[in-house]
Amino acid sequence: QHFLDDQRFRNSQFLMSVCFQIYAGDVLCGTVSYSDGQSEFSLSCDGAVAGSVRIVHNYNYLTICEVRVFGRPSTEEPLTNFALDMPTYQTSMGWGGVSGRAVDGLSSGIWTKSTCTHSALIPLL
Repeated sequence: QHFLDDQRFRNSQFLMSVCFQIYAGDVLCGTVSYSDGQSEFSLSCDGAVAGSVRIVHNYNYLTICEVRVFGRPSTEEPLTNFALDMPTYQTSMGWGGVSGRAVDGLSSGIWTKSTCTHSALIPLL
């Protein structure tokens, strides 16, 4: 499962059509769409096995405050977050929002606490 906690969405004063795709390796797990007031998103990849997770969002900025990846259901408490401190990459960066912040274990959602990523706007061609 993948959880995206984005305080920026929670504080939005406008409605927007935001969606992004979640992949486990090359397997499309699904598309997540923003709903007004929703700050955490969960998606199951139905048992997909992969060495990477990709979040694909085109045509706008993307800020991610934490990505958590869990495996099969378990009685382990707390569940193991396989994304924690793993290597990251993003195709663009804006305002110093480096990709590693998405898996640092910190999810305050407050930009000034340096816990969120931020992409740059890539113009449509």
